[in-house]
Amino acid sequence: MDLEETKEMLGQRGQLGAALLVLGLFVIGKHDRKAAVGTTLVVVGMGLVAGGIVDSALEKMGMKGAF
Repeated sequence: MDLEETKEMLGQRGQLGAALLVLGLFVIGKHDRKAAVGTTLVVVGMGLVAGGIVDSALEKMGMKGAF
């Protein structure tokens, strides 16, 4: 997946969210690296759970999931 595909998939709101996430992790990382790693793991975990829920909902409606 290239950068343009990613931008299109995220949309404007998703791009803003990703930028704020990176900025937030940078700020936390400057203060405490362990907290930054922990925060990253929590955010990635939440994203995976949300993706799984959406995929399950789509499959129940007879549509193909994103993953």
